[in-house]
Amino acid sequence: MYYCYGQIRSQTAESSTNLAIYNTFVCFTAGDKPCEVRAAAYWGGDANEFYTLALAPPSWSSGDAVNEGTDTERGGNGIFPITGGIKGGLFYAYKKGNMFIPVTIEDSIINPIIVPPYWNLVIYPTTGVINTKLHTSVYGLELEKP
Repeated sequence: MYYCYGQIRSQTAESSTNLAIYNTFVCFTAGDKPCEVRAAAYWGGDANEFYTLALAPPSWSSGDAVNEGTDTERGGNGIFPITGGIKGGLFYAYKKGNMFIPVTIEDSIINPIIVPPYWNLVIYPTTGVINTKLHTSVYGLELEKP
């Protein structure tokens, strides 16, 4: 089966300050059709802190805690990590970073990302509490059956 591109979907988001380690903020949510994320930018965040981009089920909301790293039996509450290579403090509003280019050689990412209907892309800090807001801008195209 193949799909055609449909409506453009775009979403900007920002974290709160004092967002605890392994707590998320939603940066993109698909509608009633799957969505192929073609571009994503980020800027801000705490210098030298790392963040993980993940897919999360429809029931997920900003602020929910991910148990990745703290409770291996629960497996992160049903989320699917995509990359941990998002690093804060490198990019600014006038010089945005590409979310699909990890800043460490240990991390990689599959691009594009297909977000299932009503699922979310979330980001969470993995090395410390967020003291400086992390901003995101995500661009995707809905996938439609011909």
